[in-house]
Amino acid sequence: MDVVFSKGRVTRQAHVGVPEGTYEEEHGRETFFGRASHLYRTHPPTAWTRIEGPLRPRAINVNEMKPEDQTEPNAGWQLIAGNADVRLYVSRRTAPMPYFLRDSDGDVCYFVHEGTGTLETDYGPLSYREGDYVIIPKGTTHRVVPDGDDNFFLVIEGTGEYHLPDRGLMGKHAHFDPGMMEVPDPDPHDEAGEFEVRVKRDDEFTSLWFAWHPLDVVGWQGDVCPVKLNILDHRPVYSPSYHMPPSAHCTW
Repeated sequence: MDVVFSKGRVTRQAHVGVPEGTYEEEHGRETFFGRASHLYRTHPPTAWTRIEGPLRPRAINVNEMKPEDQTEPNAGWQLIAGNADVRLYVSRRTAPMPYFLRDSDGDVCYFVHEGTGTLETDYGPLSYREGDYVIIPKGTTHRVVPDGDDNFFLVIEGTGEYHLPDRGLMGKHAHFDPGMMEVPDPDPHDEAGEFEVRVKRDDEFTSLWFAWHPLDVVGWQGDVCPVKLNILDHRPVYSPSYHMPPSAHCTW
């Protein structure tokens, strides 16, 4: 239903000239996209006095977390929060992964808060540094090879596919030029030995063992591949007269 109704004390333009003594609350069905209504309340809708139940807000100081992979190379990411659509992890890996990971639960975004190194993938290697987003498509075999001990990743695993948001009238070069994204060149390995690939499916792991190096791709073509983008290449949008919703700042 695309009809807009208006009742009671409201402002003619959302977020502008909110009626005195009221607090604006946005009620939508698709976060900051799609249909929405604005309710003008006489009290702040988040000024609760007590919360009981699982929706209680939580502040997690991940800087103080010591995930197992910080001291145990064979360990994985540390889960901090999640639901049916997305899971958030942290990793402080100090040594190269002695195994390869193939996540079949969803795409993976590594955001590098600290550290340098290489993400080896089926498609080839991508070096990483502070501020990098590295997107690993679902089902891509990869492993993290840090340069040193100080590494800090936020790992975002989503069941949906990572893609660029619609920039609308701002055009395809808004926020960042897609030409700033980097993709890997093939780097086939031919080492012999025993190599473990851990496949993650329904949050459980199955180990596959190979007598050859699993990253043996000599060439690739297509539009599904790992990509890298640094936050310094992001050009945020500002407005002195309009309240920019969080969706205006989406990277992926």
